[in-house]
Amino acid sequence: MTISDDECTFFAGLGERVAQLREGALHHPGATGRSLGVSQQTLQAYEVGRWLIPVSTLRLLAKTLDVWLDELMAEGDTRRANAGRCRRFSGSWGASARFPSPSGGQSWM
Repeated sequence: MTISDDECTFFAGLGERVAQLREGALHHPGATGRSLGVSQQTLQAYEVGRWLIPVSTLRLLAKTLDVWLDELMAEGDTRRANAGRCRRFSGSWGASARFPSPSGGQSWM
């Protein structure tokens, strides 16, 4: 399945937010990648919008960065900055579900 331009823009913005949150928390990309079970190179590919972040990784990513899923998924000005770097991706998409927040409460995605 090919994703739309809007989805491509969203994932590019998501990657940029991940990088900003990680850097703001002073997390090294290698350590963050290990926490997610991926290499530093994979994490950096997510951050620059070269690869899509799997939905199954989002909860652990939010927990690792100590943020709410809502904050991780928030759309803002960062989407426009990465829009030119989007590429077409294909793959299957799982259904979104309710994920627990980093502090143990509930957050709807």
